[in-house]
Amino acid sequence: MPVPMTPAPAAGPAIPGLPLPTCAEVARSGLSGAALADAFDARYPAALNDADGIETLALDQAQIAGIVDYLVCVAGRTDGDVGVAEAGYTLFGSKRHGAAAFAALDRLAKGGDAATAARAYEVQMRGYLDR
Repeated sequence: MPVPMTPAPAAGPAIPGLPLPTCAEVARSGLSGAALADAFDARYPAALNDADGIETLALDQAQIAGIVDYLVCVAGRTDGDVGVAEAGYTLFGSKRHGAAAFAALDRLAKGGDAATAARAYEVQMRGYLDR
């Protein structure tokens, strides 16, 4: 008699609004400056702006990397729009996800197209968190 297979554990609940667009998708949109900041405000998931709720979200490394990539991309294309920094504050300040978010940011800052924007965004985040 065959041995029954153990089903894979169920994934955590889906988080509305994830995954976020990649930087390539943002670039293809043709939006920049205030228009991109407005699109960001409309697109960024509310669950990521809830300081208490973010601690309950089961974000994996890939999701965190995607969120950080999106934040850095939009920040870079909006000349460091303060709204983008404020949106990231909850993630980077999270006890549960903050270290992983900074690790993803550090990876972006080490090289590639996003390095300059990632370094600038890190300065913004550290400034917010040091208040």
